Amino acid sequence: MSDKPKITLADRLEHGLVTLPEVAGLAGVSVRKINYDVAAGLLPVEKFGRSTRVQGPNAKAYLSGQTMRVNAA
Repeated sequence: MSDKPKITLADRLEHGLVTLPEVAGLAGVSVRKINYDVAAGLLPVEKFGRSTRVQGPNAKAYLSGQTMRVNAA
């Protein structure tokens, strides 16, 4: 058995990163809807190679209905 502490989704929403499918599941919408909102600049994301993640606090704000406008670079 591993001695590593288990990191929960709730922990990652507070201080970590979550995936787009996780955000979609929590929001009760499709991943496609999340991708549309990302493309529209309503949800900031971070890319790690081919992987896309959302910072937990940004995901919480998005899930609570607070939208933020992301400036495209």
